[in-house]
Amino acid sequence: MRNIKIHAVIVTYQPDLELLALSISQIYKQVSAVTLVDNHSDNSANILTLIQKLPNCNLIQLSENLGVGAAQNTGLEYALARGAQQLLILDQDSVMAENAVNLLSRALLRLESSEAAAAVGPQYDLDGKAVMSPFVRCHWFYLGRVPKRELTEHPFVEVDFLISSGSLLSAKALRAIGQMDEALFIDHVDTEWCLRARANNFRLFGIRDAFMRHSLGEQTYRVWLGRWRLLPKHKPFRYYFTFRNSLLLARKPHVPLKWFSADCTRLMSLAIFCLLSPEQKFASIRMAWRGLKDGYQGRCPPRNAPES
Repeated sequence: MRNIKIHAVIVTYQPDLELLALSISQIYKQVSAVTLVDNHSDNSANILTLIQKLPNCNLIQLSENLGVGAAQNTGLEYALARGAQQLLILDQDSVMAENAVNLLSRALLRLESSEAAAAVGPQYDLDGKAVMSPFVRCHWFYLGRVPKRELTEHPFVEVDFLISSGSLLSAKALRAIGQMDEALFIDHVDTEWCLRARANNFRLFGIRDAFMRHSLGEQTYRVWLGRWRLLPKHKPFRYYFTFRNSLLLARKPHVPLKWFSADCTRLMSLAIFCLLSPEQKFASIRMAWRGLKDGYQGRCPPRNAPES
């Protein structure tokens, strides 16, 4: 697999250095190079110290917090310019299992030649709760899990979405599909790219035997909303982006109505969750409402959300 040039891009912002070190150590021997792109963290000097003795591992420090999409694009452009053939995107709190990158790389090589695969992704353990997040497909008014029977029978399953963290992208497909949408700043950056990929006749696959540990929010709650679900609890400002970007995506020509119907169900679930949440309830609802208004009006203020 060392003949395939795999370049990992890790986006950081105020990272937990111990967790970041673990993330790097798990992938370092599985990839050709690692580039960290830091969104102007207070501890960026510590990040540099963490990697300075690692060959083929470098840090790009941004002058301000430009958001996830812009940071990913910075790292992806850097990797492509250095001949990357496959590009692994990771969040600072995602830890790939041993050999996971190799499994993803082999699968992508096989699938992109016969199935026009744009990217592949692993299953991930949600916040260390020993609950594997399911691969999903879009249906009218809901996102459905890929049946366990299908996962048992096939090591690769076609999906409609992959979260960006842990995704391994084909360099050829990335050039054809285009970069991440930087205007979205944080939420739905990966959703928009996946929908654009599918609109351009590329396909996405979940890889059954590749695993990752991943955090979706500051805290995750198990709640009953039609079925038991794990919902992440974020700081209030995140709900601005979540609700605004859902409506901004709905305005894009490559985004199908079926996806929007499913996302509306998710937004209603999140709204109920915010109302029932014991912490920062009113701030969360206020930011969600402001996001809805800006999204409905097609407003996409650059970079930061309004103050909560």
